[in-house]
Amino acid sequence: MTGRIHATFHQVLSDGLRPDAVSGASGEQIDEMAAAQGVKVLPAALRQVYRLIGTRSALWLAGSSFGTALDGGAVKSHALATLDRLPNPFADAQGMYVLVVHQAQTFHVIDGTDLTSGDPPVWLIAADEAVIRGWDSVSGWFAAMAPDVARYRERLQLMRRHGNPIPPWARHLNAP
Repeated sequence: MTGRIHATFHQVLSDGLRPDAVSGASGEQIDEMAAAQGVKVLPAALRQVYRLIGTRSALWLAGSSFGTALDGGAVKSHALATLDRLPNPFADAQGMYVLVVHQAQTFHVIDGTDLTSGDPPVWLIAADEAVIRGWDSVSGWFAAMAPDVARYRERLQLMRRHGNPIPPWARHLNAP
């Protein structure tokens, strides 16, 4: 589990994400994030992710709220309200944990009954659409959310070639 998370993380750094573009959360910050959603325990795999990118995730999950930037209590309430309008596959929706919210419409969550598992599935709740099991594990979710640094580099090169302004995200990349 943590081996896959570390491998994914180090591959993205090797591809050119600056190490100082991300920062991890402390154990205390992670516990505070859990408490904000009324959760007592978080899966070991998620804690590992938070230790790597929990306070600053740079190109990981760009445009989404994640980690310490997530208003846990409010987001969980919104996710539960969204779930009320959809078929609910969860064994413990009230106990679920919200990892990510994107534009107040899409939520990545872990079912409350799975929080004691080391590397549980991550579900996707899409407002007015569906609830699906998006990833078989937190480590698989983390790998799927990894930024494609090569693609960012290509975009940056094209922007430079056309004389476009350098975007703010470029500061997160090592010089080629």
